[in-house]
Amino acid sequence: YVFTPKGSGPWPATIFFIFVLLNTAFNSVKYAGLILANVPFATIGGVVGLAITGQYLSVPSAIGFFVLGEAISGVLLQHGRFSRSDSLRTWAILAGSAIGLVASALGRLYSSAFYALRDTRTPLWFAIARVLLTAGLGYLLAFPVPRLLGLPPWTGAAGLTASAGMAGWVEFLLLRRALTARIGVTGLPRTLLLRLWGAGLLAGAAGWGVMRLVSPAHAMVRGAMALIAFAIVYGAVTLALRVPEARGLVNRTRRR
Repeated sequence: YVFTPKGSGPWPATIFFIFVLLNTAFNSVKYAGLILANVPFATIGGVVGLAITGQYLSVPSAIGFFVLGEAISGVLLQHGRFSRSDSLRTWAILAGSAIGLVASALGRLYSSAFYALRDTRTPLWFAIARVLLTAGLGYLLAFPVPRLLGLPPWTGAAGLTASAGMAGWVEFLLLRRALTARIGVTGLPRTLLLRLWGAGLLAGAAGWGVMRLVSPAHAMVRGAMALIAFAIVYGAVTLALRVPEARGLVNRTRRR
């Protein structure tokens, strides 16, 4: 792990330990590498979808990766020797990563605010705290907790990504508290957050329902239908709730 100007987080170490856990679980470097190599492709697919629809990497993306990671993996990856069980494992790792998406996005904004105030030490100390917390939580969720719960060893890989997400929330809360003490109250209005999370949860429920109704034998069709349902419901609900970004997307589409 190397500190970047904006504190990218301890992802290289996390990825390495995920690989070690998968290799231990399957006793195969090739199989562990295959599963791990497909996680970035699933993530890229989700991000491209967000870019096409004009959404930000925040509330809808976190809920989408957490609830519909199997759909994303099924559409992009479940072909040939990549089975449904592989898609489920990829989903678990994506879901762990989704825990900290919102916190990471907001944390970078708060870090930038400190840089604008010519304060680089505060975000650095909080980034160090995040790394140490990720290491401690990562060990617990990767090794003792799966054994205690009787889970297969590969679930420790999802525990590692989840630990990074949890540490990301701690870093964000520390950054927000410190910045609030310096410049006053910050953050998004609670009513807007409630509308975004409400829309995201309804959209996730719609996509999840489609996943339960369509047979797993048709992975691509099933996943595509679930993601389309998610996008339609999220867009419709955010428009109905008068979310500014949703209206902006509609206006940009009309101009084209």
